[in-house]
Amino acid sequence: MTLVMAPRQTEDGKVSGIFPVYTVQVGDAFKAKLGFLEHCGSGQVLYQLWYKEGDSQALLQEWRKACDGHLELVEVDLSSLKGKQVQFVLTVLADGSPEDDLAIWGSPRIEP
Repeated sequence: MTLVMAPRQTEDGKVSGIFPVYTVQVGDAFKAKLGFLEHCGSGQVLYQLWYKEGDSQALLQEWRKACDGHLELVEVDLSSLKGKQVQFVLTVLADGSPEDDLAIWGSPRIEP
């Protein structure tokens, strides 16, 4: 599965996707490949992984990436959330202009 996310077409625009509640297990890690669709020109974004627990939300990790024709494999250890019921939130922020910001999260998943 690949998620294509284009931030709102305004300066420093953003887009987010919220996932269903998940109970974090021992050894879980978030994994994904970050990049852009082909012919991404001057695309440059900030990828963010958040989690929501009840009414609170916290940033787990963020990555800044420019269009370079390569996917970057990322992995985040979720052991600090073990046993918690959370919702993960994937966010893409335009780094300035949203032009060419067709960002992808390749195979985003939780693995043991």
